[in-house]
Amino acid sequence: MAFDILIVDDEQDIRELVSGILSDEGYITRTASCCVEAMKSIKESQPHLIILDVWLGEAEIDGLRLLNMIKTDNEFIPIIMMSGHGTIETAVNSIKQGAYDFIEKPFDSNRLILSVKKAVEMSSLKRENEELKAKAKIDDAIIGISQKTNILRNEIKRISKLGKTCFIHGPVGSDKEGIAREIHRQSEVSELSFIVINCQIYNQNQLEIDLFGLEVNDN
Repeated sequence: MAFDILIVDDEQDIRELVSGILSDEGYITRTASCCVEAMKSIKESQPHLIILDVWLGEAEIDGLRLLNMIKTDNEFIPIIMMSGHGTIETAVNSIKQGAYDFIEKPFDSNRLILSVKKAVEMSSLKRENEELKAKAKIDDAIIGISQKTNILRNEIKRISKLGKTCFIHGPVGSDKEGIAREIHRQSEVSELSFIVINCQIYNQNQLEIDLFGLEVNDN
């Protein structure tokens, strides 16, 4: 599996240097020079790892604030912070805010490669553990021999074979997400990722755009 790494730095030569080092190691790399580019890139396709500079030039949002923004909605993406003006305080703050590691510029390429390798391995293990927990939760949720439980099992099996969108509704605490995961697990696309979206953090218009896209009028 080729891991996808996003490199965020306002200096082009640093972006190219890091990209070249990691590309030689077999990683897929992409770059961003500022917060806006980085967030757009993450939204288009979630990377396996982000390498983020602490100081993003004259940008209003620095690397530490961007770290916070990314971690809010992408907790499983490991982030390695870099800085040419790093202090112990900056490094400590980065780790406290969720960074996996802090590397001072100019950096040793072997140090960078080792940190990247450990970060993606750790992230993969975390994702696998969460998936196992989710599957265990699903199994626990539909254990039973009652008539209603059997009806639910049969309905999940039927819907999972349709390959169509479905709407699950029920009272709070009825584990609608667990049922959705089980439908996905039994479907023909079970090898693809199951993505959970927290609708509460979106405004209505943005949620509709992200889920269904924009209608384009050719006239």
